[in-house]
Amino acid sequence: MRENLLPKAGPLKTDQDFFIVDAPFPALLTTADVAAGAAAGDGIDGRWEVERLSREIGLITGVLEVGLFCGLDGVQAERLRREGRSTAGKLGGQRPVAVYFGMQDGSVKVRTAPARG
Repeated sequence: MRENLLPKAGPLKTDQDFFIVDAPFPALLTTADVAAGAAAGDGIDGRWEVERLSREIGLITGVLEVGLFCGLDGVQAERLRREGRSTAGKLGGQRPVAVYFGMQDGSVKVRTAPARG
Protein backbone atom coordinates (compact mmCIF):
# COMPACT_ATOMS: atom_id res chain seq x y z
CA MET A 1 0.00 0.00 0.00
CA ARG A 2 1.30 3.43 -0.84
CA GLU A 3 1.89 5.34 2.35
CA ASN A 4 0.82 8.92 2.89
CA LEU A 5 3.55 11.54 3.34
CA LEU A 6 2.47 11.88 6.98
CA PRO A 7 2.77 8.47 8.68
CA LYS A 8 -0.15 9.24 11.03
CA ALA A 9 -2.43 9.69 8.01
CA GLY A 10 -2.19 5.98 7.08
CA PRO A 11 -2.27 4.55 3.57
CA LEU A 12 -2.82 6.89 0.64
CA LYS A 13 -6.29 6.72 -0.92
CA THR A 14 -7.88 8.08 -4.06
CA ASP A 15 -10.57 10.78 -3.99
CA GLN A 16 -13.11 7.93 -4.12
CA ASP A 17 -11.58 6.38 -0.94
CA PHE A 18 -9.83 3.48 -2.70
CA PHE A 19 -6.39 2.30 -1.63
CA ILE A 20 -3.44 2.70 -3.99
CA VAL A 21 -1.17 -0.33 -4.19
CA ASP A 22 2.29 -0.11 -5.75
CA ALA A 23 3.55 -3.45 -6.99
CA PRO A 24 7.18 -3.68 -8.09
CA PHE A 25 7.92 -6.06 -10.96
CA PRO A 26 11.10 -6.93 -12.79
CA ALA A 27 11.45 -5.10 -16.12
CA LEU A 28 8.36 -5.84 -18.17
CA LEU A 29 8.49 -7.42 -21.62
CA THR A 30 6.88 -6.12 -24.79
CA THR A 31 4.92 -8.26 -27.22
CA ALA A 32 7.98 -8.11 -29.50
CA ASP A 33 10.19 -9.46 -26.68
CA VAL A 34 7.89 -12.46 -26.26
CA ALA A 35 7.73 -13.03 -30.04
CA ALA A 36 11.55 -12.96 -30.16
CA GLY A 37 11.69 -15.68 -27.50
CA ALA A 38 13.01 -13.56 -24.62
CA ALA A 39 10.51 -15.27 -22.27
CA ALA A 40 6.94 -16.54 -22.30
CA GLY A 41 5.69 -13.38 -20.60
CA ASP A 42 3.19 -15.35 -18.51
CA GLY A 43 4.75 -14.53 -15.15
CA ILE A 44 5.72 -18.11 -14.33
CA ASP A 45 9.40 -17.17 -14.33
CA GLY A 46 8.62 -13.78 -12.77
CA ARG A 47 8.73 -11.98 -16.12
CA TRP A 48 5.53 -10.55 -17.54
CA GLU A 49 4.57 -9.20 -20.93
CA VAL A 50 3.10 -5.79 -20.06
CA GLU A 51 -0.32 -6.18 -21.72
CA ARG A 52 -0.82 -9.66 -20.28
CA LEU A 53 0.09 -8.42 -16.80
CA SER A 54 -2.44 -5.59 -17.17
CA ARG A 55 -5.17 -8.08 -18.12
CA GLU A 56 -4.28 -10.48 -15.29
CA ILE A 57 -4.27 -7.76 -12.63
CA GLY A 58 -7.62 -6.51 -13.93
CA LEU A 59 -9.11 -9.98 -13.37
CA ILE A 60 -8.37 -9.86 -9.63
CA THR A 61 -11.55 -9.38 -7.62
CA GLY A 62 -11.66 -5.88 -6.16
CA VAL A 63 -9.21 -4.30 -8.63
CA LEU A 64 -10.98 -1.35 -10.21
CA GLU A 65 -8.22 0.08 -12.39
CA VAL A 66 -4.76 -0.88 -13.55
CA GLY A 67 -2.21 1.90 -13.97
CA LEU A 68 -0.05 0.31 -16.65
CA PHE A 69 -0.07 2.50 -19.72
CA CYS A 70 0.54 -0.06 -22.44
CA GLY A 71 -2.46 0.07 -24.74
CA LEU A 72 -3.22 2.32 -27.66
CA ASP A 73 -2.89 6.02 -27.17
CA GLY A 74 -5.90 8.21 -27.93
CA VAL A 75 -4.64 9.15 -31.39
CA GLN A 76 -4.19 5.48 -32.38
CA ALA A 77 -7.61 4.49 -30.99
CA GLU A 78 -9.35 7.32 -32.83
CA ARG A 79 -7.60 6.38 -36.10
CA LEU A 80 -8.90 2.80 -35.77
CA ARG A 81 -12.43 4.05 -35.05
CA ARG A 82 -12.37 6.36 -38.10
CA GLU A 83 -11.22 3.44 -40.25
CA GLY A 84 -14.12 1.36 -38.91
CA ARG A 85 -11.73 -1.03 -37.19
CA SER A 86 -12.36 -2.34 -33.70
CA THR A 87 -10.35 -1.36 -30.65
CA ALA A 88 -11.61 -4.51 -28.87
CA GLY A 89 -8.82 -6.69 -27.61
CA LYS A 90 -6.48 -3.72 -27.35
CA LEU A 91 -6.35 -3.95 -23.57
CA GLY A 92 -4.20 -2.04 -21.14
CA GLY A 93 -4.31 1.49 -19.91
CA GLN A 94 -4.29 4.03 -22.67
CA ARG A 95 -0.81 5.44 -23.21
CA PRO A 96 -0.63 9.14 -22.51
CA VAL A 97 -0.18 11.51 -25.42
CA ALA A 98 0.81 14.42 -23.18
CA VAL A 99 1.74 15.03 -19.57
CA TYR A 100 1.00 18.30 -17.79
CA PHE A 101 3.21 19.52 -14.94
CA GLY A 102 1.84 22.19 -12.60
CA MET A 103 4.74 24.42 -11.56
CA GLN A 104 5.08 26.26 -8.24
CA ASP A 105 4.72 29.63 -9.97
CA GLY A 106 1.30 28.59 -11.34
CA SER A 107 2.48 27.92 -14.87
CA VAL A 108 1.95 24.60 -16.63
CA LYS A 109 4.61 22.77 -18.61
CA VAL A 110 3.51 20.26 -21.24
CA ARG A 111 5.51 17.31 -22.59
CA THR A 112 4.08 15.45 -25.54
CA ALA A 113 4.76 11.93 -26.67
CA PRO A 114 6.63 11.46 -29.95
CA ALA A 115 4.42 10.70 -32.95
CA ARG A 116 3.73 6.99 -33.39
CA GLY A 117 2.36 5.03 -36.26
